[in-house]
Amino acid sequence: MSGWRLKSGGTIDRDRRVRFQWDGRSYEGFAGDTLASALLANGISLVGRSFKYHRPRGLFAAGLEEPNGIVQLEADEATIPNLKATQIELYDGLIATPVNVKPSLEFDLMAANSLVKRFIPAAFYYKTFMWPGWHWFEPSIRRAAGLGTAPAEPDPDAYEHRFAHTDILVVGAGAAGIAAALAAAESGTSVMLVEVEPELGGGLRDEKQPVEGQSATAWLKKATKALASKSNVTILRRTMAFGFYDHGLIGLHERIADHLPPDQRHGPRQRLWKVRCGQVILATGAFERPFPFARNDLPGVMLASSALSYLSRYAVAPGRNIVIATNNDSAYTVGLALHDAGIQISAIIDSRTTVGACARDAEEKAIRLILGAAPVRAKGRLRIESVSFAPVSSTTETGSVGCDTLLVSGGWNPTVHLHSQSGACAASAQRPSRPDASVYGRPSGCRRSLGRFAE
Repeated sequence: MSGWRLKSGGTIDRDRRVRFQWDGRSYEGFAGDTLASALLANGISLVGRSFKYHRPRGLFAAGLEEPNGIVQLEADEATIPNLKATQIELYDGLIATPVNVKPSLEFDLMAANSLVKRFIPAAFYYKTFMWPGWHWFEPSIRRAAGLGTAPAEPDPDAYEHRFAHTDILVVGAGAAGIAAALAAAESGTSVMLVEVEPELGGGLRDEKQPVEGQSATAWLKKATKALASKSNVTILRRTMAFGFYDHGLIGLHERIADHLPPDQRHGPRQRLWKVRCGQVILATGAFERPFPFARNDLPGVMLASSALSYLSRYAVAPGRNIVIATNNDSAYTVGLALHDAGIQISAIIDSRTTVGACARDAEEKAIRLILGAAPVRAKGRLRIESVSFAPVSSTTETGSVGCDTLLVSGGWNPTVHLHSQSGACAASAQRPSRPDASVYGRPSGCRRSLGRFAE
């Protein structure tokens, strides 16, 4: 037990309590929560097990990049396997369970596999269980290494296909995507803005810095209102752009009723869009990189940016005693925001030996700085209890800090999945560490970026 709900803050509706079940037990959250934020607010750190060795797993991120919070949603004919807890909007009566655990999440018998992991490396079964026949062993092995359970009854929901044409399709509704959609709409062209989250804003929802001379919240509210007032703009929330194909074809997956209880879903539950467009603007932002170190998969190890999202959107503290490991300035913003919210920051471990103004801000708040060092091992059983560190030029441990949460920030990678799938040339754009947007037309052959990645 570590995380908890703060008494104020966030964008959740505290007047609407939502009851849900997790692993057979009842809990409460608020309207506007995700399953992940509600679990964290209730102090639940263990959300799953790794698929082969069944090592404990906790929440690592707050969005699409979450690798660990894989759950089974609902039961009987309404059940859906292998959904990410960070993408499930909380609704009253929601039932979720961890996948692939026996008999329970806390006491998983299959965790014994980790004790003999040196003898069962990747694909060992294809070489070991060949006599008298692989098919004799295959069902048991796949059950042990599988994930969720597919429903055995017919799907009660309806689905829909839709085709559309637009002059400009903008993928991502952060600052860059909203600004691009507004600029395009001013020219009179038809614009479609696609956002995977239920709310527009992206990173602006966590931002404290001003945007164009006003607060990020005020700018977002004004821009969203301006978009909604334009008849040539179509906004699709809860919609993922999953494919960038030839001749300007984009595949979209819209979740229409997934955020509603099963008995309140009317009409199609999901919709597949096939959109033809003249230009595509990718404003998909970036994902934060983790650090590699021993046992960096323990529950309680999280991305720093995800901790800021849980704090600013859901008023959830990821832990009570936090250490931050970083190699860039963005993690200091997270640390200062958590500190200002009354959460203890025991130390910031920075691999750099020279840090600018952000270090002075941390020191002013009496936050311990450990410079020129990096984490080498997380310690604990079902959750991190301490982290040991060493100088960046050595792997010999020189110290240890107690904590129940370790936030890591190893820099940023651009979200280039659609950019790469489109067939864009690697040399078609300059890519800084944290791009926001790129513009594509419809040339023949390799699509060449017509714009640039903007910081």
